[in-house]
Parts: sequence; C-alpha cells; structure tokens
Amino acid sequence: MRIGMRQLKPVTVDWLRGALEDGELPRFRLARQLCELDDWRNPRGQLCVASAAKALPAVARQLGLPLPAPRNRRPAWSLADRRPSPQVAAPLADLQPVTLTLTTRRSQRALWRRML
Repeated sequence: MRIGMRQLKPVTVDWLRGALEDGELPRFRLARQLCELDDWRNPRGQLCVASAAKALPAVARQLGLPLPAPRNRRPAWSLADRRPSPQVAAPLADLQPVTLTLTTRRSQRALWRRML
C-alpha cells in the first residue's frame, strides 16, 4: 500500500488493518506505531508522526475501515484568558527577582504571547 511516495510494508498494513478493526488506539498512537513499524523517519532520524497522522484518513479509506474519532482536545487558552492583565506600574528594581523560564508547551507559549 502506498501513502504518497511511501510504500508501506505488508506487515505494517496487516497491523494497521487489525488496529483499525479493534478501534482501541487513538489516532496519535496509530500514527506513532505506524512510523515505528515501518521505520518512517525524517533525515534527522525522528519519526514522521505528523505526516503519518495526516495520511491516516486516506489509508483507512483504502482499507475500507473507519478511523477512530478524534479526541476532544482542551484548548490551550479560554475566553477568560483573553481578559487584559492588570497593568504593573513599578520600577523593575521593585519587582525583583525577575526570572525567565523557557516555554516548552503550546499553552505556555500562548500565555507568554498574551503577557507580552
């Protein structure tokens, strides 16, 4: 079976068919295991999970099987977060200590952007 330019191994297609029939795995896990089984990696050696997840609906259609419904994701922010923050009018010296923390999650980055 082909996914774009990628030819999937028959053992991978058999596994995917069984996983879709079971309907137990969420889409992300299906995509990740598909990459692991078929050694689907980018030039840096990382699994191409996003590409596999994007291709899953077409693969499921080719196999004639339903794809699990997407799970509801909690938004990174809510309407309550859109309220303006109170203004701080003080010299920086009065606000010590000031620290910077590297943001690693989408919700943290969204909060950082709103705060600036």
